[in-house]
Amino acid sequence: MLAYVLEFYREIRGYTRFELEGLTGIPAHVISEFESGKILPDTAQLEALGKVFRVPSDLLLRMAKNEEIEGEILEGDSILIEHVFRSYMKMKIKGE
Repeated sequence: MLAYVLEFYREIRGYTRFELEGLTGIPAHVISEFESGKILPDTAQLEALGKVFRVPSDLLLRMAKNEEIEGEILEGDSILIEHVFRSYMKMKIKGE
């Protein structure tokens, strides 16, 4: 689910929604709606978020579809991020 992917990256990058607003120009309340799954970002918004998160927007979408990304090296990240994300998703789905 894209909402979880966006929240995950915001949290691991250490940004508040208001800080992310300043970096992307996307209002904090809209970011909150993305993270709750109420609305989806458009292409330009997703690209802006990906740029700040240092993750290609197509990779964010692939993660949201739960596609395997193992073996892909991301700028400033280790491959461990996929495993951390999988654990995060399991916790979100269980409601922890």
